[in-house]
Amino acid sequence: MGFRGVVLGCSALLLAACGLTAAPGSSVTGSPLASRAATEDPSTLVGSWLVVDAAGVESGTVLRIGEDLSLWQRCGYLMGSWRAGGVSLFTASLQGGDGACISSGRDLTPPWLAAASDYAVDTSGVTLLSRDGTVVARLRRGGRPTPGPNLLPALADPPTLTPALKATLAPPAPLPATLTPATRAQLVGSWVAAGAGPSTSGLVHAAAGVTFREDGSYSATDGCNGTAGRWAADSSGLVVTAGFSTLVGCDNVDVPGWLTKATTVGFDGAFLVLVDKDGQELGRLAHA
Repeated sequence: MGFRGVVLGCSALLLAACGLTAAPGSSVTGSPLASRAATEDPSTLVGSWLVVDAAGVESGTVLRIGEDLSLWQRCGYLMGSWRAGGVSLFTASLQGGDGACISSGRDLTPPWLAAASDYAVDTSGVTLLSRDGTVVARLRRGGRPTPGPNLLPALADPPTLTPALKATLAPPAPLPATLTPATRAQLVGSWVAAGAGPSTSGLVHAAAGVTFREDGSYSATDGCNGTAGRWAADSSGLVVTAGFSTLVGCDNVDVPGWLTKATTVGFDGAFLVLVDKDGQELGRLAHA
């Protein structure tokens, strides 16, 4: 699966019913979390979407969301991963694809998609929102990409909500009552794995941990293998996309794995505790 451990707990809610209708580039009044009486259902995101009302997007651009995520443009396609969870959190990142779509030194995730950290669903489709409630894109059903001559035609088929994918997208257990929910602002910064113990092989190259950046990007390491992607969070949950990683052997602490499996995060005193969809603790982090 293109998004390891994706756990996106939610249930459907109409955008119009929440008063969240807005013109592209405008702001939705109030925070998405504070203004919603129920959570969104991430399974409603599964499908092939025509991207409209997004800055710099060429006509006919298709965003395909299923077990992984792909963006289809005239140059070809880009592949990546996505996560959704909490009340209405959403994040996505692109890591590879057709060479014609890749420019040296440029982030593959376009700015409109990188800015998306929240979503809302109505009868016309999906609205992607930035952290401040600004509309960054609208997704309309019916998009169908055209695969190039070297791609399997099935790559253009609309994704289906299989039983396995539906189970993956099922609502997670709540944050354990012993933990205090963490806010996004509290997460920004660098964290290291707590209580990992000393290396026994001498192969650990750095302290295992993660840096959450204000712009929604992150970088993490298990001690010798690095990865990066995007994240979104509020007091209702945490979503982190998976990225490419090297496979160097060492006495590692799987902080990157914790992140992509986490659905909620909270504090136990000074420790930041990552929790999976079953309500089980994945690991603890301390401020670097």
